[in-house]
Amino acid sequence: PVPADRALLADAQRAFEHFKGRYPGLRAMEENKSLMKEKYVEAKKLGELVNKARNKINYLKSTIEQIRRERAIEGVMDNKDGEEEPLPADPEEERMKAEVDEEKQIYKNSFAALKALKAEIEHIQRLLQRGSKKLQADFDTWYGVASGDLDEYEEAPEEGGGGAGGSGGDEEGPSGGGGGSSV
Repeated sequence: PVPADRALLADAQRAFEHFKGRYPGLRAMEENKSLMKEKYVEAKKLGELVNKARNKINYLKSTIEQIRRERAIEGVMDNKDGEEEPLPADPEEERMKAEVDEEKQIYKNSFAALKALKAEIEHIQRLLQRGSKKLQADFDTWYGVASGDLDEYEEAPEEGGGGAGGSGGDEEGPSGGGGGSSV
């Protein structure tokens, strides 16, 4: 519907805000924006969890290597007769290995969830882009009709639906009819 205040149409930005406030798809767009913000917060938390797990894995691996080096040195010093005996399992090393396995599982699960969340976010972004383009296209059409720029919309009902645009010489419009220049 054309606004009662025709002065509103003089300012395209004000007209857009007027149109947008009454646009039926606006609610869905706002819900998608809100959902995307929630997904970004969730993705940030998952990213932090992935980084924390990776850092802990690296720390544990370097600590295990340090324990192994120390034990190897002790083994060489304790074994002066030249016979190599296998070192018994170190409980601290075994505990750290188990912890590495736990952190790897946390990393894998968090990374998989982050990957799925990325796909969801990209889908929501596409929906928002489509909605925004549709809003703009619908506004352009509405604004053109409301401001009288698209004469054929106002004339069509008066012509009785007679098909081929007969406005003679009007170069704008979908019929592209009439006058000399072909594209």
